[in-house]
Amino acid sequence: MHTSLPPEHNGVSTAVVERLSRFQWQATDRRMAVGCGDVAHRRDGRRFVSIDAWHDSVFDQLAAAMAAGLPRPLHTLVDEADSALVSRWERAGFTVRQRIREYLVPTDPQAQVLPGTESAAGRTAAPEAGPTAVLAAGTAVPQRITIVSGAEVDADDVYALDQAIRAEVDAAGGPPLPVMPEYRSDSDDIFDSAQYTVAVADDRLVGLVRVPPVIRMPRIALVAVLTEHRRRGIARALLAHALRDLRDHGVGQAVADVDDTDAAAAALFDSVGGRVRGTVVELVLA
Repeated sequence: MHTSLPPEHNGVSTAVVERLSRFQWQATDRRMAVGCGDVAHRRDGRRFVSIDAWHDSVFDQLAAAMAAGLPRPLHTLVDEADSALVSRWERAGFTVRQRIREYLVPTDPQAQVLPGTESAAGRTAAPEAGPTAVLAAGTAVPQRITIVSGAEVDADDVYALDQAIRAEVDAAGGPPLPVMPEYRSDSDDIFDSAQYTVAVADDRLVGLVRVPPVIRMPRIALVAVLTEHRRRGIARALLAHALRDLRDHGVGQAVADVDDTDAAAAALFDSVGGRVRGTVVELVLA
């Protein structure tokens, strides 16, 4: 939306804010649009708000109107480099929930991915005898672990693994995990287990990586392993498998979000040649 600078008196906006729909607010001054606000509903129920306004006073008006007209909590995402915008949201009562590093991750075979060992079923698995199967440069599938597409296993099992990992992270007070796909257990099930690649140990799912289908830049949405199976190289093998699959489909690079406090995840993406291209701040109004 194109906005114009509104007239102000003693630093106070003369704009009028009105709600245009369930999802949009607009500030006008003498019939000119001088700011707008939008709300997006995420599948997990969270509401993310955004505001576009030239003047702080108009921003404050829109923020107050949206806060009064929407159920809390409210969330917003801001580039950390935009300190002025972060300050605007903090002035409106929002506080920082987490900082998220956005990694750019290469899939180039010379930099990261090498051919793996494929079973007759199309799975990448460690051989029963001898060393582990090579999946990527410096990466191997741990012994007694099989890497398989989530489409090849029961969707309920993939969903249960995702939930179990989230419960472990919550119980340990770990950083918030990315939102999972919506799921309903009735006939109108829209949980897509094909977005996942999973690690199997003794017929049990123990780890996963999720890459949602996208038109532009693919995003590694989640790489996680059950606590008792960590420190075995499973997460790295899952990530390498996902990157190789993207490369095989002609994708040169992907992005991934890593919580600023998650040292293990940062080390994982650093180890495969990822580089931070920016940091996003999530703020919340409780």
